[in-house]
Amino acid sequence: MAEENFGIKIGKKAFLSSFFILLGLIIFAGILTLVVPTGSYERQIVNGSEVFNWESFSFTQEGKLPFYRWFTAPLEVLVTSDGVKALALIVLLLIIGGSFAVIDKANVLKAIVSSIVKKFRNRRYFLIAIITFIFMGFGSVLGIFEEAVPLVPIIIALSYLMGWDALVGLGMSLLGITFGFSSAISNPFTIGLAQKLTNLPAFSGTWYRLIIFAAIYTILVFFL
Repeated sequence: MAEENFGIKIGKKAFLSSFFILLGLIIFAGILTLVVPTGSYERQIVNGSEVFNWESFSFTQEGKLPFYRWFTAPLEVLVTSDGVKALALIVLLLIIGGSFAVIDKANVLKAIVSSIVKKFRNRRYFLIAIITFIFMGFGSVLGIFEEAVPLVPIIIALSYLMGWDALVGLGMSLLGITFGFSSAISNPFTIGLAQKLTNLPAFSGTWYRLIIFAAIYTILVFFL
């Protein structure tokens, strides 16, 4: 039997598909800059915090982006104030991906996945519920999204060994992390930052978000 590897493998076809999808999104976003009018809000200080004045929206006469900047914008962002965050994320993904490649070569991932398969062989659907909950928790509580990409091939491999297909593995991992991010409980980006900008009490309304999270989690598990 050929040696099983659970690390990330990107073939030429997958690389080209990803490239053209991203290129299409860049072009589509560039076209939108030509047709969607620009506008801005004024900011004001309320109780020592800077918030938006939602009644101050006005259209602006920003110049349209030249065509070439549609394609240079992904690089230009690296030299902005947020460029350090983008670079840190890129480096983080490289480190995580490299780490998984190393432990994959050492057959550590194979041992872990095999152990999980043996333990849950007769409780397959319970395993779906557990993995989905973990990934939804990553997105909902910690705000993890792109950082979970290196884990996806492992879940897909686990899915195959449990007798399912790749779509079930993608559902447990990618759908889980995406739905969790969308139904955030304490996501520091979509909840923490948004509530700060709107001058709402930090992480208020948690009980309501818990209900939404539970409902979406239940639907996703039954769907899978």
